[in-house]
Amino acid sequence: MFTDFPSTTPTESATAPRTLEIARFTTRRDDEPAFLASHAAAIAAVRAAFPALLSVTTVRFATDDGRTTWADVAVWSSPEEAERAAATCMSIPEFAACAHFMESDLGVDHGEIVARH
Repeated sequence: MFTDFPSTTPTESATAPRTLEIARFTTRRDDEPAFLASHAAAIAAVRAAFPALLSVTTVRFATDDGRTTWADVAVWSSPEEAERAAATCMSIPEFAACAHFMESDLGVDHGEIVARH
């Protein structure tokens, strides 16, 4: 079920720009249960370290090659916080442990959310 991100946080206005981050990566299909447990802990730790992380939706894409492709779709309250988190997330032990399962990094993109319909 999709959970919408909050319209505001206590430190921002309703008109504050939001940043969408899409991080794509692959894991081995055999690692999926362990990856998902590790991933939940990693997201919780990143959220604790970076309160500007408003939400994360994780998407699984089917593949036929023994790997699973994933996308984390994150909403940040600012592009600066998204970039700061990207630059330092490997120093968070839970994130580093989760990254162990990531077989290949397919890229990270950031963009400004301009409308929701």
